[in-house]
Amino acid sequence: MRWPNSGLRSSGYALAPLGTTRQHGGVFSNRARANWYAQLSQQTAVGLTLVDAIEQTRGPKPEQRRALIAALQTTDVAQALKAHTPWLGDLDRPIWVAALQSGRFPEAASSLAEHYRELGRTRGKVLMALLYPMFVLHVAVFALPLIHQTLGSLDLESTSSAFCFNVTSFSQGAIAGLALIWGPLFLLNFWRQAHPASLLAVLRHLPLIGQYLRANAMERFTRLLGDLLESGVSLRKSLTLSGEASGDPRMQQASRQLAEAVGMGRPPGGLMGSQRVWPADFVAVYQTGEKTGQLESTLREQAKHYRSSATRWLAAAAFFYPQAVFMLVAASLAGELMRAYGHYLQQIQNMM
Repeated sequence: MRWPNSGLRSSGYALAPLGTTRQHGGVFSNRARANWYAQLSQQTAVGLTLVDAIEQTRGPKPEQRRALIAALQTTDVAQALKAHTPWLGDLDRPIWVAALQSGRFPEAASSLAEHYRELGRTRGKVLMALLYPMFVLHVAVFALPLIHQTLGSLDLESTSSAFCFNVTSFSQGAIAGLALIWGPLFLLNFWRQAHPASLLAVLRHLPLIGQYLRANAMERFTRLLGDLLESGVSLRKSLTLSGEASGDPRMQQASRQLAEAVGMGRPPGGLMGSQRVWPADFVAVYQTGEKTGQLESTLREQAKHYRSSATRWLAAAAFFYPQAVFMLVAASLAGELMRAYGHYLQQIQNMM
């Protein structure tokens, strides 16, 4: 199918069987995705066809690019992208479809590039903040078994004062400590891949992480809604697609109700306040944009606010949870010291 003003040209690419792209997709980092979208935006803006731009840019793997080009030339682009390009993600695919329909792909690609650039910076800061806590935890993992042996060797009644290092005991303690650190991380990663919805449902109830997920879902919803409306997609469809991309079940249900209200000729702004899902600031901003006719630009500015809020919550979580682990390690070390000190005092009393 040829979208109007999309810049597509015919090619010999054909879609692989369903699932092939998923198996050979690989990891597409935020930084690589941002650079790829920036290249696509620049090249299509100067007149290069989208197919040529996809072929010439660096980012996705060759099999990913072939599947993407083939999907863009089907009669149902939205369904083909969903089935054969899972690596694009729920946020990107609706924007692709809307941009191709409206002929505003360079602008849409530029917006996506900025989104993933900011997301990459945020996650990079969090990872850097976690390096020192993880280093200290690993030092503690190897130090605690050694301290335990050292304190356990204090025996005033013994005629020998030599310290005998027990390799087996040290190894068992270190392995147990590493298992306590990495075991939950591996389990969380497995849970995320096998049952992501149930994991998110649990994480939403955790302090700080729940606030981050909420702000992140609002940023995704607000950004996509603004981009879709700016690309000429109907309000009803934009609400449905944005709700699905948010990843929040309550937002998904609420956005479907809003879309139904639009279908019956009712403005969604009035209904938002009674749903108890949307933050008060978002409802006020939406209603203001609805009245002034500046809804698209207003939503884009609000999306930046939610991205900034999500960044702060994530940074707070990255500080709080490692500190909580530090407290557990400190309590464990203090317990060892108190136990050794009590044993030492008991030996003194026995000698008197």
